[in-house]
Amino acid sequence: MEVGDLKQKVKPPYWLVVALTIFLVLIIVWGVVAIVLQEIYSGKFYPGISVGGINLSGMTYVEANSKLQEKVDTLNNNGYIFKYEDKEAKVFPVQVSTSDPDLSYELYKVNFNNQLTYAFGLGREYGVFSNFFTRIKLLFIQNKILIRTDVNRIEIKNILSTNFDELLIKAEETSIEYFNNEPIFVIGKQGEMIDYDKYIQAFSKQLESFEFKSIGLEKENYDPKISLAAAEELLPTVSVVLERQEFFVKATITRSWFKKPIVKEWVIYKEEIKKGIELKWNEEEKQAYLGFNEEKFYNFLKPAIKEVEVEARNAKFQIDNGRVKEFQSSQDGIEIDFEETLKELEGN
Repeated sequence: MEVGDLKQKVKPPYWLVVALTIFLVLIIVWGVVAIVLQEIYSGKFYPGISVGGINLSGMTYVEANSKLQEKVDTLNNNGYIFKYEDKEAKVFPVQVSTSDPDLSYELYKVNFNNQLTYAFGLGREYGVFSNFFTRIKLLFIQNKILIRTDVNRIEIKNILSTNFDELLIKAEETSIEYFNNEPIFVIGKQGEMIDYDKYIQAFSKQLESFEFKSIGLEKENYDPKISLAAAEELLPTVSVVLERQEFFVKATITRSWFKKPIVKEWVIYKEEIKKGIELKWNEEEKQAYLGFNEEKFYNFLKPAIKEVEVEARNAKFQIDNGRVKEFQSSQDGIEIDFEETLKELEGN
């Protein structure tokens, strides 16, 4: 065998040479583009980045923060409008009590600080190769970052119900009433209802991207789902619950300055139990069960909320040569999971 023949046999295929050449050219081009982007957008958000529905491309951190704060100020000043037929209800972030300002409470809030900092770090804070590919990716795929929202569903639902229920031929579910201190069941009646939970969820989604358009409500016809026979089957459970003198709600409170956690208990006494229990419908299992009125339970938990919950603290930052430097770290908040707490109560 000739040496020349051997060299000819191990020669790489033409298609492989072409592919490698194209690959190397693309890497060089992308590298040049990434470097150019780094220079053009030094101290600015890279293209393709939005927070809360606002395109921040080319803005400095300070400009973006100001732009988002404008949206928050608009929200605080104008509130959100819920509409049904010709009536409107405006919901502001804070509900001020007309009788006592100290009883004012928060209905919803937005927080964009951590999301804004994360967005500013895209393409510059996560290592050379990661930054390289992130800058190129942002040219083709927009990174839409939603802001954090907290919505007080129970309070907003109560406001909507107060404003709009009077316009409905109100439907009623089969309920528990008392005669001579003994439970009896009253069959529900057909009528109309507005699924407030559905519209509050839509409202929460709009908050995440600073959409301020009003939310139109629509009524639905409603037939009671719990029959009298199904209610009667729950009578033994109702009787057992009413025989109890009290229920306990327990919370373990931890703080960084506590030597050890503190356990607190709140008691739901018999009369409150009697007023709070109600028949509910499980849509997934298609059956009735004995539950507790969520508004009454929420009002019961209000004292616990003040003792247990801790508001989250945002990290504070400063800009140094186009980079975000943290000078006060964030701190996670503590919130009561109302839905899960109510489920646990109902399970007992």
